[in-house]
Amino acid sequence: GTATWSRWRPRRSSTEMPELHIEPVGRGPRLEPLKVLFAEYTAMPHNIGRSGDTEAELAELPAPYAEPAGAILMATLDGEPVGCVVLAALDPPEFCEMKRLYVRAEARGHGIGRALVDDVMALARSLGYSVMRLDTAPELTVARTMYAAMGFRSIPPYHHRYADPICFEKELGEGE
Repeated sequence: GTATWSRWRPRRSSTEMPELHIEPVGRGPRLEPLKVLFAEYTAMPHNIGRSGDTEAELAELPAPYAEPAGAILMATLDGEPVGCVVLAALDPPEFCEMKRLYVRAEARGHGIGRALVDDVMALARSLGYSVMRLDTAPELTVARTMYAAMGFRSIPPYHHRYADPICFEKELGEGE
């Protein structure tokens, strides 16, 4: 299960970036900092009107993203929360969705988003998913470029939660 999923990236010298740690969040003390990250994510201008009922989602965490079908991963730098990503089940059952990828502004540009995507894809593979989908906003050009560079391909919208989503999909081959 995801309870043991975590990935350490040790620092090589004191001049490098602080240690990045990515691990799942369930119930407990790590849930509160995660809720802060989620609130920051949903307050971003491109999310206004797109994120559904934020207060209800925050109150229900970690559901609906709980094991065994989903997970929430949080990235920390030297213990400080800096980012998150969610894995959610889709229909058909071999499909999953990456949601809520977020890295705080002060931590961007150091590969944390890419590390979160790598880890959520590996976790999805370990849970038996074969295809990952995601949507993003048109104005998030850096994210769209990253998804394309990581092998996601543009697809027609797979949901109607809001108007004009930009959607991507990737087959989750073994150990990519």
